[in-house]
Amino acid sequence: MKKFKVEKSRSTLWRESRSSNVSLQPEIDDYAENSVAVSELSDPLADFIPCEGFGDSNTDVGNHQRLDVGLGLSNTVHFTDGFDSLVVNDSSVGASPIGEDCCDSIVGWRWLDDDDDVDCEFEDNLVHDLAAWSLKNNISLSATTGLLSILKPCLPFLPKSAHTLRNSLRHTLHLIQDVNGGEYCHLGLSNGLTQLLRQNQTIPKQMELQINVDGIPLFKSSSISLWPILCLVKNMPVKVPFVIGMFCGKEKPGSASEFLATFVEEACILLKDGLTVDQQTVRVKMHSFVCDALARAFIKGIKSPSGYSSCEKCTVGLYGERYGNKVIFPSINSPLRTDESFDAMADEEHHIRACPLRPLPVGYVTQFGLDYMHLVCLGVMQRLILYWKGPVGPLEVRLGRKMIVDLSSRLLHLSQLVPVEFARRPRSIDEVLRWKATEFREFMLYSGVLVLRHILSDELYNHFMLLFVSMRILVSQQLSQQYCDYANELLVKFVSDAQVLYGNDILVYNVHCLIHLVNDVKHLGCLDDFSAFIFENKLGCLKKLVHKPQQPLQQILRRLHEEASLEVHASSCTLEEPTLMFEHHNGPMLQQFCDATQYKRVQTDAFSLSLTEGNNCVLINGCVPALIRNILKAKKGIVLLCVKFVSVQDAFAFPLPSSRLNIYFVRGVCTEIYPISLTSIAHKCVCWPVFSRHNLVVDDETFFVLPLLH
Repeated sequence: MKKFKVEKSRSTLWRESRSSNVSLQPEIDDYAENSVAVSELSDPLADFIPCEGFGDSNTDVGNHQRLDVGLGLSNTVHFTDGFDSLVVNDSSVGASPIGEDCCDSIVGWRWLDDDDDVDCEFEDNLVHDLAAWSLKNNISLSATTGLLSILKPCLPFLPKSAHTLRNSLRHTLHLIQDVNGGEYCHLGLSNGLTQLLRQNQTIPKQMELQINVDGIPLFKSSSISLWPILCLVKNMPVKVPFVIGMFCGKEKPGSASEFLATFVEEACILLKDGLTVDQQTVRVKMHSFVCDALARAFIKGIKSPSGYSSCEKCTVGLYGERYGNKVIFPSINSPLRTDESFDAMADEEHHIRACPLRPLPVGYVTQFGLDYMHLVCLGVMQRLILYWKGPVGPLEVRLGRKMIVDLSSRLLHLSQLVPVEFARRPRSIDEVLRWKATEFREFMLYSGVLVLRHILSDELYNHFMLLFVSMRILVSQQLSQQYCDYANELLVKFVSDAQVLYGNDILVYNVHCLIHLVNDVKHLGCLDDFSAFIFENKLGCLKKLVHKPQQPLQQILRRLHEEASLEVHASSCTLEEPTLMFEHHNGPMLQQFCDATQYKRVQTDAFSLSLTEGNNCVLINGCVPALIRNILKAKKGIVLLCVKFVSVQDAFAFPLPSSRLNIYFVRGVCTEIYPISLTSIAHKCVCWPVFSRHNLVVDDETFFVLPLLH
């Protein structure tokens, strides 16, 4: 790369060049007389051509190199290309072909050689990567600007401001409108779908949309909340919701009709005409709406869950009763509501106002599923644990302090052996009021059946087993198709027995709605197909984008615009090929795989397997549990070296043999190693020690094995 000496700032040189009338020609003539003929000098002079914005941009440069004398880069520029020495003083720069409209921020002349294109590409990539890093890690603008001020002396091509680096949206006033109770910004359903299709390599014939509406508080010390409208395309590999619109105010939107009007209008057009992208028309279909009970009541214009006639699936409210300070729903066989009866507003006690979504051609009963994250995890499961721990619920079911301590000790022991797929490790029962929905889900579907054994009485434990088995059936995509009706029988029995064991106090909205889950599964798929877990993650991401209390909606809007302009998208696509990690040479090995490469971990689209406890138990095709001893990359693909268990038996017999759900008690480990193809793995499993009545662990060879559902 050619070098030149910089002795003055560009601003100083520009002012001097404008006031100077000295030409470059005397210097060139002197040089020509002392070295070569003037005619021979014309060719080197052809190398002196201006950059963009200087002189004639149509100058023919032929095959010569391009030399740009930088305005503001130097007072004296030394050239040593093709001739001995040529010194251009600052007084001679004034005669260079500079346009009158040039500004002091433009670099006038520079060297161009073969490395220039590579350097420019490197600079552009570095600027983009730095901006993407700042955005992905949620670095504040002030911190990013401070980093730029440190880097700029060494990397002068970097911008000074983080706003320029991340291409921040400077004006947002035209995008925000005042609505009843706050401000609303509509980003657009069609815009989000178009951007999603451009990320995807193929354009599907139809897109199935899942809509979520929910509120989230932005600050602990303020009542300001955010109500986004989110959309997830169910039949596309990108499993990250995008924002359609956002409301921000000190309370929830004052008018649901005004809040949803723009979305409803745009959605009706898309459902009718489809979406055109790259001259291809994609049909748009509404899969479902996923909201908690309060949000569903708000956007449907019906009674909240605490009132009579509030059940969205049946007319039980007509026969409900008030118990203490709450409304309970003791009936389990009330007439069911239908989409037609909802449209006709047949039950006037159920409706408060006309449904704000009414123009949309959807089923307002069948396509509004009961979200099991709020209903079962945060509702039923939390209530049961609080009844056992206290201080609420009947005294007959409350556990003693020693039992609570033993239960917490078991959970903490299992926390060391949880798979990497679990978002959170089990915590003590004493912290149950701080548990998140994923922790209640883990307790209900995995650890509860093991840690509650010999802690609860037989009646309470068997009652919990009704919930455990039915929910594992409905969460599993495969089991929900085989045992859906059986799960309904278990849930009906769970609700009926709950009244006997826990009293009328437990027959609240959440417990009653368990009897309607199966109908939603039949219409919408397994429970995870219409749960709010993925939307809650998005709400948390939006909340993190707010760094200060002033103008929170504008902050989120700018960050979303930066993500779109920088093409920074969350990576939630499926893995096309398994990924092997952490090569080692520790064995064990089999003779036929002596040339294979050994690894400690393999990551697939469905699970992550490794050689460590908690992540090395699998279920082979044929429902055979095994432990992984080594991971190999052989010529024919990825091979797992596994050992099987000596004894495999049912873990429980009520309400059905556990082997029907692929749940086992296993004991002893065989010494013989079997090679198994990675494609032969049916499920990854948790493998936990079995607890006795008095001791923490029975022994090191007896384990409880059950497949992962997430």
